[in-house]
Amino acid sequence: MQCARELRDYSFHSPSISVGEAGGECGAIPDNKLRRKEMGFMYASIVNTSLNVFDHDTGNYIGKARFVLPAESEHALLELINYGRVPGTLILMDVTLYNPSRSYTPPKAFQSCRRDSILYAILYDVDSERQVPVEIRLQYDLRTKTLLSGDFCYYESAELSGIKAAEIRIVQF
Repeated sequence: MQCARELRDYSFHSPSISVGEAGGECGAIPDNKLRRKEMGFMYASIVNTSLNVFDHDTGNYIGKARFVLPAESEHALLELINYGRVPGTLILMDVTLYNPSRSYTPPKAFQSCRRDSILYAILYDVDSERQVPVEIRLQYDLRTKTLLSGDFCYYESAELSGIKAAEIRIVQF
C-alpha cells in the first residue's frame, strides 16, 4: 500500500502525524499510548468544522465549505485522529460552499469527482477539557446532491470515499 505523505508542498510547521489510505494505517501510530504522546491527548468530540476545497487535477482553489458532521462521521474522524484508522467513507450534511471560484462548475447530482481538501476542526479532550484546533489534509472522491443558490452552493449531503489522509496537524501560532 502506498501512502499519501503530502498532498502539496506546505511550509506550515507544527506537530503532525502522517497517516495513509482508507482501511489502512500506513505511517500511523497504532499504539494508543504513542498516539497520546504524539498529539498529547485523546479526543472525544469534534466541533466547528470546515473544508478548504481544491480541484485535484488542477490544484485550483474551489472555495470554503461549512457543514454538519453526523455522529457516524464524527466517530470515523475521531478514529482517524486518535488511532490513525482512515475511514472508508465520510458523510457530510447541509454542506454550503461559500463564494466558489468563478471557474468552479458544480458536479451533477451523484457524479463523482476527485478533490483535495484541508479540513479544519476543533477537537475536545474530555479529561483535560482542552480544545485543540487541527487541520487534516485529505484527498477523496466526492459525490453530492446539489441545490444552487446565489453566491454559494448548497449540498443536501456529500459523500467522501476513497479517502487518503496525508497528515493531521495541530494548528499553532
